[in-house]
Amino acid sequence: MVEKTEQVNMKMSAQAKRLLKLAAEKEHRTMTNMVEYLVYDFCEKRGIVDPEADKKDELSS
Repeated sequence: MVEKTEQVNMKMSAQAKRLLKLAAEKEHRTMTNMVEYLVYDFCEKRGIVDPEADKKDELSS
């Protein structure tokens, strides 16, 4: 499990929040976990790679 140490504050429309809550409930996730899942899924589908990921892997080796 990845330790979560970063905090993000954001504003969104009431409709987006309601939809996020419904999606999270349907997937049995928290709203935070749902946002994280959506970010990872979006990036994976579009080939967006974290440039810091390789550096973290090198340090732990």
